[in-house]
Amino acid sequence: MGKAHSYGGLITVFGDAASVAHAIQEVLLSVPISSWVTHASREPTDLLLDGMESWLSHTLPPAENSPPCPWMTSYLHRLVLVHVDRAAHKRRHMPTFVSREGTDAADHGLSPMSTIVRDDVYGDQPISVVHSGPASALTRAIALVKDRDFALAVAVVSEAEFEDPDHFDDHRGVLLSPTHDGVVLTVIHAPLMTKEDLDEEIAREDLLRAAGYAAYTLDLSRDEEPRHLHRRVAALLEDVFDEITQIKADAAARVLSSNPLWPALVVRTSPEWRTKHGEVKVANHATAVGAR
Repeated sequence: MGKAHSYGGLITVFGDAASVAHAIQEVLLSVPISSWVTHASREPTDLLLDGMESWLSHTLPPAENSPPCPWMTSYLHRLVLVHVDRAAHKRRHMPTFVSREGTDAADHGLSPMSTIVRDDVYGDQPISVVHSGPASALTRAIALVKDRDFALAVAVVSEAEFEDPDHFDDHRGVLLSPTHDGVVLTVIHAPLMTKEDLDEEIAREDLLRAAGYAAYTLDLSRDEEPRHLHRRVAALLEDVFDEITQIKADAAARVLSSNPLWPALVVRTSPEWRTKHGEVKVANHATAVGAR
């Protein structure tokens, strides 16, 4: 009876049962998750997904008098960041995120898992970001992990940037030794104007294979409930990191018979999705690069 009276009081304050549930959820999200349960299952729990969505929804303002960094302002970059940070944290790696725009002087804040996990052994960890300036972000990411077996770098480039003849040779996965070098997670943004046909999809996968990559495709084309979106992305990132782990293990066991195909995350977005999330400029820039 005491509990019923307590919830009745909450309903009086908040108005209805749905509002009470929302208020309770807000309280839960304000309390970071224990490290004991953060990675208790292969894919994140709903509570962890909600914490990731809460982090994602709070976009940081750009530093004053500094070029805006996409890892702070772009929805797509921050979606990649929060999910890579979770998957890397689970495997005890600290990723470095690379972009062309921005300045290294900017404070990029704490990593998502630092704010979500309350008793993490690493403590508070800042987001590690490197800006490549005029150089290709992917080229810089590959350079960052050379001869650093433990390193993990993440670069987001448009499809046109990836295929740019001026940089394509420097983007190849074959440049990375699975034995001596670290790992680069290549994220390729493919801004579609219309639905892609099978021939176009096969052509992209063939080009990626020739460059030393295997495509893992994520489609962002519609509105969807946040948990559903995060569940899809988390499951795909688990597959990506499991494949990377297998490549590294096979290299260590000396059972690789040829250069591996490193996983590359291909993110296909629709015009409607880009408009909603402010990624129109990215698509326009990709078109301009592709037209050179």
